[in-house]
Amino acid sequence: MLGKDCESPLQRTVASTLLGSEPFVQEIMETHIDGKHVERDVPAIRELSKLRRIETILENVRGAFGDVKLEEKISIYLAHRHSGSRLKEIGAYFGKKDSAVAQTSRRLVSEMAGNVKLKKMLESLKRKLNLS
Repeated sequence: MLGKDCESPLQRTVASTLLGSEPFVQEIMETHIDGKHVERDVPAIRELSKLRRIETILENVRGAFGDVKLEEKISIYLAHRHSGSRLKEIGAYFGKKDSAVAQTSRRLVSEMAGNVKLKKMLESLKRKLNLS
């Protein structure tokens, strides 16, 4: 390849840590990232885990509570607390400002303090998603 223009294989790295085919990256994520506690201080881990975390949360929350507004609040809360994504990223995903994401999360925590049924349902959902 000397003297020829070629694409650098490093351009295909995922989260600056993985180089390989899509199935390989998926296997690594499923084996070593999914369902595990996300270290927010390790950028590569955060980047890998957030790739699918918000979508997974939404898939499992949608229809589980029978109230679309409550399900959005719960999705925002879980994404905020467990996805590894930044407030701006979560806000962009839900069409809200980053401050609204933080406020929604705080309000849901307060609401759970007064609603044992909601708290139990949310804990059950967190166990199902391996977030607790």
